[in-house]
Amino acid sequence: MELLDKNYFFIYNSARQWEPSEKPGWTIQYNVGFAIIDRKNPLRILQRSEEPLLSPTEPWEKGTAFYPAFVPNAIFAEGIKSLGNNKFVVFYGCADTTVGSATITVTKNEQTGAYSVTAQKHARILNRTPYIAQFTDGTCDI
Repeated sequence: MELLDKNYFFIYNSARQWEPSEKPGWTIQYNVGFAIIDRKNPLRILQRSEEPLLSPTEPWEKGTAFYPAFVPNAIFAEGIKSLGNNKFVVFYGCADTTVGSATITVTKNEQTGAYSVTAQKHARILNRTPYIAQFTDGTCDI
């Protein structure tokens, strides 16, 4: 996705060893990271996340007893859309059972050239009731 400075914002999926989950023998966690790519030379990475941008923190992402999961501890980016002004919405799979969304904001420090990237999770779309979204504050939208 193109940023205001014409460089590119790129998200990717990753995996790492993690604490055991409720699924026997499962110790992998899936996350979303980011990279900023140079517009003049797309082989040059200007900045890459040292830690995941999105990690499983909500029960439906972790796959707890109340939210059974095919793949626990999983967030897997599925799509991204620009909202303008270096803001994006990303849709991600949660534990292979539901879909979540988050807003990502990219800011650039003009003095240092460093980027700051933050994510705010918003909602999960229940797979059993596909037209209802449950937001992280507990409210629902039909």
